[in-house]
Amino acid sequence: MTLQFRPENRDRYRWIALFIGMIIISTAALGYTWSLLVEPMIVIRGATEAGMATIYSVQTVAAAVFTILGGKLIEKVGSAKVIFSSFAALLIGDLLCGLSTGVMVFAIAQCIFIAWQQSVIYIATMNTAEQMFPDYRGFAVSLTAVGLAVGGMFMAPAVQFLIDTVGFAMMFVIQGIAVAVIGCVMLFFYPDYPKDYKPATIKANETGNERDGATSRVVANPNFVQKDWKAMIKDPAFWLLYLIPLCASSGYMLLSYQLAYIAQDILGISAMTASFLISGVSLMGVVSVVVGPIGDRIGRMNMTLILLIVGFISILGLVFCESHGIVWFAVCSFAYCFALGGFAGMHPALIGDYFGSEHFSFNYSLGYTSILLAAAISPWLAVGGSGPAGYSAMFTACTVAVGIAVVLSIVLIRLKGNNIEFVRIKKGEADRDAAAKRR
Repeated sequence: MTLQFRPENRDRYRWIALFIGMIIISTAALGYTWSLLVEPMIVIRGATEAGMATIYSVQTVAAAVFTILGGKLIEKVGSAKVIFSSFAALLIGDLLCGLSTGVMVFAIAQCIFIAWQQSVIYIATMNTAEQMFPDYRGFAVSLTAVGLAVGGMFMAPAVQFLIDTVGFAMMFVIQGIAVAVIGCVMLFFYPDYPKDYKPATIKANETGNERDGATSRVVANPNFVQKDWKAMIKDPAFWLLYLIPLCASSGYMLLSYQLAYIAQDILGISAMTASFLISGVSLMGVVSVVVGPIGDRIGRMNMTLILLIVGFISILGLVFCESHGIVWFAVCSFAYCFALGGFAGMHPALIGDYFGSEHFSFNYSLGYTSILLAAAISPWLAVGGSGPAGYSAMFTACTVAVGIAVVLSIVLIRLKGNNIEFVRIKKGEADRDAAAKRR
């Protein structure tokens, strides 16, 4: 974008840009409202449950492809132009969904235009956050991801309200125009940060001039090797970082994107009540921002292992949800989404930790496809859950998958140790190192 605000002090402005990035990525929370579209598409437009599952799966597979294309495009033209293209695609897709009455046009809009918006806006905002905050990588990407959860808190009830008041078709028109306008206004204040940007904290630490009163400092690992995608896919750590979210996130995507449909089927609640359950799941995504700064301190892989264990216990509780009430269902699903939402927020930082910031946008676009493939699997888990075996079988499969992710995370910790790009060193240790060098 040529018409963008250009800050004089990047170090200070990045905190404002981080908040703006949260607003921009919140528009991708329209994915949380998918479960609210299933029943109206079946009742009003004659779609089938299997047909809607197929559309969703194709959409997420297309998004996986678009993620890779978007990551390469970001390297060439920058995040801002890619974000602008996502808002244009969203507007076109929503207008097609609203102004048509057929299932086929809806499918084309979702699998092309909405899929582009959902995939590339996530990669672009994560790329900018990672470049703005190499010294607080976990905190920045987690806080950016919180924008997605905040958007889900408000969008689900808003979408259901629009469906109830102005109708299913007009909801898409109002939604598309409103989100595109808000997004483009925010984009004016969201500049690209260069790949080689380092804030004054890291620059000072590299010369040994630590800030007064600091309890720790962030330094570049002198032995770290930046890896492009070709070198990355040869590293066993990448495939572990690919399989962990693939195994762990199928149930998370199931509850994020199919929660309303499942809750109504199991609990017999209304669509509006189900929309507030979606808001609760989104709230857990907001609360999970705390795992970012904790991971910065104790190590992101250590934090990942803790989150996956919590997720395993929570999804195990959902195996028995059909014999309990809404409170049991809500507590287990909220705890699971807190844990897996926290992990999803740290996943970009893990890719940056192990493979570097120089090629981050395309590297993470490859890593992010694992989460999208998990999303493609999730609706078929829901279809299976409505069969004779019931939802307990569906949640049992998710529990086994999360258990596998726990084992893989332990393998990754033992494999890589602390081989990361930027290391946080306690002040006492840094002082002793400096004294040893002077001697």
